[in-house]
Amino acid sequence: MDNSKFPIIVIILVVLFLAAPLVMNALREPPAPATAPAAAPAAAPGPAFAPPPAAPAAQTPPPQAFAPQPAPAMPAQSGLSAATLPGTAWQAPTPYGTIQIQLNPGGQLVAHHQMVGAVGGTWNVSGNQVSATASAMGQNISIVAEIKGNNLWYQGRALKRIH
Repeated sequence: MDNSKFPIIVIILVVLFLAAPLVMNALREPPAPATAPAAAPAAAPGPAFAPPPAAPAAQTPPPQAFAPQPAPAMPAQSGLSAATLPGTAWQAPTPYGTIQIQLNPGGQLVAHHQMVGAVGGTWNVSGNQVSATASAMGQNISIVAEIKGNNLWYQGRALKRIH
């Protein structure tokens, strides 16, 4: 066989292989028109449309004369303190990037950093200062934030409260 004929034969075989399903579909019986099945149910006599029975009025509760009070997003408090800080979470900027700090009861915290993961640490309150310390990868990270009302301030900026 000549070297120039071999690629031509391979191309013809590939085209035939890819065209075979199309040829087989064309040789089959043409399917029934799609409108025929849709028309059959419309022609068949059926029961007349009846709206669903209305629910008895006695089962529905009477409308309320007042609107329910929305639940406050945060509990009413005069400010943050050692008693109100456990269970809160904050985002804080550090030289190593932004970290999320979850303040837990008993002075324990969990700090989350996207590259390091979760690390444990401690926190405490002294007056209006909140000190948080955690260690990761041989580095100690300490943050001293100031309590101002319902916010913690660090380096002149309010920390974002997450939870």
